[in-house]
Amino acid sequence: MERYIFLRRVIYFLELCKQEKTGSRKEIANRFEMSDSGVKRMIRDLRDAGIKLEYNSTLKSYIRIENEQIKVYTQNPENN
Repeated sequence: MERYIFLRRVIYFLELCKQEKTGSRKEIANRFEMSDSGVKRMIRDLRDAGIKLEYNSTLKSYIRIENEQIKVYTQNPENN
């Protein structure tokens, strides 16, 4: 169940990035009922997967830099 909840949060976070309406990390933590460190970890995991995210202080939102491939490993990372 935990993975399902985390996945839903990630999908929602990416939708908010697309709309440029995430808010600050603290606001994300409140909205998702997560700790600040949990939000940091989620953002780090997304970046590690190859998703380019930046915080735009003018928009007060994380934004996704498009045209990036997401790294998906099905079985063996060397084969991808």
